[in-house]
Amino acid sequence: MKKFFFLLVITFGMLFLTNIVWIMLNLYSWATVGIDIILSGSEAGLFENIYYSLYFKWIVFADILWIVSLIIFMLQRKHFKTDPTQHFLKYDPINSPKICVTIPAYNEQDSIEQTVKDFIKHRHVESVIVVDNKS
Repeated sequence: MKKFFFLLVITFGMLFLTNIVWIMLNLYSWATVGIDIILSGSEAGLFENIYYSLYFKWIVFADILWIVSLIIFMLQRKHFKTDPTQHFLKYDPINSPKICVTIPAYNEQDSIEQTVKDFIKHRHVESVIVVDNKS
């Protein structure tokens, strides 16, 4: 699956570059020769020469092939986030959780005792650490 995605990314870059070059060549051709061919009224006009060419057909074919490959890749990855067998993390509940509470104190000499007692009364608190900055 990783190789397929890597190939999709690489081919997207190549197709994007090919399409940009094709557009630039068409703009250049239209800017230099296009007005003369349109004004001359020849049977094989500029648009017929460009859009019925073999290069254009191959570029469109490669674009369609890439889009189909992308759709196939997306359909294969559709259930990745919703499929529980794809996840590596398994739920393992904690039977008896143990919590250590750290309480910062600054000039709390009047109320720190009651605060520590309140925290110790909680169900899963195993220890309480009071950090004082010697105030």
